[in-house]
Amino acid sequence: STSCACEAATFGDGLYLFCADESPFHPLRCGDQYHPVTIDSEAEGDFVHASAGAHVGGPVFLGLHQTPGATEPLEGFDWVVASTTGYVRWLPGQPNDLDGEDCATIGQASAGGGPEWVDYACQAE
Repeated sequence: STSCACEAATFGDGLYLFCADESPFHPLRCGDQYHPVTIDSEAEGDFVHASAGAHVGGPVFLGLHQTPGATEPLEGFDWVVASTTGYVRWLPGQPNDLDGEDCATIGQASAGGGPEWVDYACQAE
């Protein structure tokens, strides 16, 4: 359990907090030991997608972003915490860098609300 306003769920040995914020890198309300989610497997991605729908009710920013100056649209995407699996689950045609999209989300309407990822603007409009 947590003392913050986010909804919590567990998967494996991890604790996941689902916060209804519009920016992926907001100042964390629950302490600096937490970071945006990283996904290392299809099972983990399915869990995050299902849990996001139950707790947040919409798309969720992943801890995956494109490094400034990287070759568009596919190169330079890095996790906020190093991933050892190299797992990705982009929707076909993604990332596409439409209007400078440099962050990744899961559950976007443009992906049919499914578990595939699309790139998205890092700042809420």
